[in-house]
Amino acid sequence: MATATLTETATSKFAQTGAVSNNIKVHYNEAGTGDAVIFLHGSGPGASSWSNFARNVGPFSDKYRALLVDQPGYNKTDVRVIEEGETRSQVNGNAVVGLMDALNIEKATLIGNSMGGATALNVAVDFPDRVEKLVLMGSGSGGGANIFNQQPTEGIKVL
Repeated sequence: MATATLTETATSKFAQTGAVSNNIKVHYNEAGTGDAVIFLHGSGPGASSWSNFARNVGPFSDKYRALLVDQPGYNKTDVRVIEEGETRSQVNGNAVVGLMDALNIEKATLIGNSMGGATALNVAVDFPDRVEKLVLMGSGSGGGANIFNQQPTEGIKVL
């Protein structure tokens, strides 16, 4: 896909997920062909995968099927109420798997920023056969313990 056509509007799509994610409508942006790489945004006001990863979609779409997925309750994806006994990461992870099912994606590489990293980890734990590789960025608070540093870190101790 030519870089000039890689706009949010030109790549915007929706898919209806199945029971694994309570039948929600998920918004995503898609460009390229090949093995699937799913980008998962962090949290915060106005967060979306396009806002987090727009500068990456062009280079990745040259070789991969790049999907920038809006997680439940963000941007144009349906809100999904978290029920008792569930976590945000489970709800988001189930939405990712629901989208993969809807798009006939058997296995994907997941790239997660902050909350998106926690989502990616949840998919890897609950659906390990659906994950090719994980790339996690800034997922320390949402993604679990940092295995490379003693906890709590010196900075957290100062705070």
